[in-house]
Amino acid sequence: MFVKLMSADDLPDHHYAKGFQLIETLHARFIRGETGPQVEYSIQDGVWNNRTLEGNAYILNSEGKTIETFAKDSTRNK
Repeated sequence: MFVKLMSADDLPDHHYAKGFQLIETLHARFIRGETGPQVEYSIQDGVWNNRTLEGNAYILNSEGKTIETFAKDSTRNK
């Protein structure tokens, strides 16, 4: 299983210049954290990490198919 965290760049997720981070995990889920939406993931049994989401995020199965998606709110405070 993988978590794919997209950058907050103002580009479509499929754009070649859009940054992302790919994390191999055992388990993952989206949660509502104190600082906003987060992904919670485990890289070893019993040890969980949290990341606040800056852009869209995807949870992928071991074959790379999307099994869960989080779309960051596109409205911004100015």
